[in-house]
Amino acid sequence: MSEFSAANPLFLDSLATTPLAPEAYEAMAPYLQQADLSVRQGQKREVEAAINRAHRQIAGLAGAKADEVIFTSGATEANNMAIYGMKAPPKCVLTTAIEHSAILEPLNHLESRGTQINFIPLDASGRVDLDAFKSQITHKKPDLVTVQATNNEIGVRQPINEIGAICRNFNVIFHIDAAQGVIGQQLDFSESGAHMMSLSSHKIHGPQGVGALLLRRDMTINPLLHGGGQQYNLRPGTLPIALIAGFGAAAELASKQKKHDWEHIKTLKNAFLHNLRLVPNAEIQLRSANDESCHPGLISLSFGDIPAEDIIAEVPELVLATGAACNDARGKPSHVLKALGYSAKQTQATLRIGLGRYVTKADAIEAANILSDGIQRVVKRNVSS
Repeated sequence: MSEFSAANPLFLDSLATTPLAPEAYEAMAPYLQQADLSVRQGQKREVEAAINRAHRQIAGLAGAKADEVIFTSGATEANNMAIYGMKAPPKCVLTTAIEHSAILEPLNHLESRGTQINFIPLDASGRVDLDAFKSQITHKKPDLVTVQATNNEIGVRQPINEIGAICRNFNVIFHIDAAQGVIGQQLDFSESGAHMMSLSSHKIHGPQGVGALLLRRDMTINPLLHGGGQQYNLRPGTLPIALIAGFGAAAELASKQKKHDWEHIKTLKNAFLHNLRLVPNAEIQLRSANDESCHPGLISLSFGDIPAEDIIAEVPELVLATGAACNDARGKPSHVLKALGYSAKQTQATLRIGLGRYVTKADAIEAANILSDGIQRVVKRNVSS
């Protein structure tokens, strides 16, 4: 009998969020148990040391300098800072049709105010077509290019350094949404040539409610908020010390375990797919690539035309998703799959599985068995009805 149940499910949605690392909680604990240390003179040095340490830890993970880190409430705020903070409203922006809504929605707002938004051509897997991009940037002359390092629904990893080199040659500001581009992967802010990069804490086993915008030293932006002079007058407000300390610890751990995380999660993915049993009348169709061009732990797949919601309801022992959490919450079909040519029926049949650091190989095998059995029950019920 499975050790997982509706009351104790196996979490397989690490693209939405990740469990808090014990090391992150340990770093947070001293600041959770005390009053606001930032206003207590006796603790000012301790607070400053914690913040400075987190700056270094996050910079070390992302290939940045410590003073290029600006703390935010998460990657969504960081994305908004990058887009709305341009010294002058951009006349033209290049992006892709498969970006996260935290990019597309701000761009929609800019478009309503006159900014021209153009989508970069993609290949069948969702990867940027570099030749088409270079031609587009030549003719459109954009003020800003913003691209997601790793897609949160199909896992495709973009050629960030090559995109950055083209932007640099044409003197175009380049922003990377790297919320999903860190765990187990080599992503270097300095090497990418980007001017700005957004990071999320809770995608790397840190606490929710904190993220960062990496801002190159020679890049200037306008603040979204006005208040105190914190963080170089770019992002005012009292800093959440516990969250920042946890984010820093999670970043340091992710940096140390990059190779291990990649290999472990890739092993989980292979074990899961190997043990996923074929079900009559429910052919398995992968939406995500199973190679180095894809996030190691993301599996996007469907079982014939069976609605994903029916499958999820049948396997309460597993925490799965039908797509991006933001789309699920609003009941919208995946704009990512739609942009890649999938029909509404195909998008509704698509499951997203996110394997993470704290899932074991035995867990992955058990999850494949549970899912296979659940699909078998759904198929039998559909046939009998």
